[in-house]
Amino acid sequence: MGNYSQLSLSLSTSATSHTTSSYEVAYASKGSGDVATYKVQINNNGSGVGSLTEAWITSTGTVIAVNTGGSNETGSQATSTLTSSAGPFLTLILQGELLNVYTSAPQVGPANQTSATFGPTTLYVTNFASRTLPAVASSCQGDYTLTTFSLQASAVSGTDLILVTHEDVRGTDMSTSGTTPVYTQLQVLSITSA
Repeated sequence: MGNYSQLSLSLSTSATSHTTSSYEVAYASKGSGDVATYKVQINNNGSGVGSLTEAWITSTGTVIAVNTGGSNETGSQATSTLTSSAGPFLTLILQGELLNVYTSAPQVGPANQTSATFGPTTLYVTNFASRTLPAVASSCQGDYTLTTFSLQASAVSGTDLILVTHEDVRGTDMSTSGTTPVYTQLQVLSITSA
């Protein structure tokens, strides 16, 4: 994830139960040209059951191989397995992208900026809050009615990613396919800069 060699988080959503997940770049090796290969270890612990996934990925985003549960995979199967194992981190990226949707609600905006420490790393973060609830945010897919809203985020230096470091969002999503509950609780526990 951008400039971080290690990140751990706690995540609970309307689609997943509470999990604690971490990734760590175990090593990076320089290949030919400007392409490097990274060995990444992903630990997921959901409902007391842990799993370790090791992946070898190039700096261009190519998944070379994945080992999970003693099974080695390559090609599209490796990419699929990595996508599943990295789910909490993909959710983390998605929540950063949803920040623009949430702040489209006139009731939601930046409350303050401060520094926050996550393990060995201190980040400058913006805290977002709702001035009144419920808050209604709109996207091309539907309307979110937010009954709880608290979010903290920081830009990832050198990328266009927004790292959400804390989030408590609850409410409903109304789209053409119906109304579904929205529930996300996320907390970054530790970050190590690369």
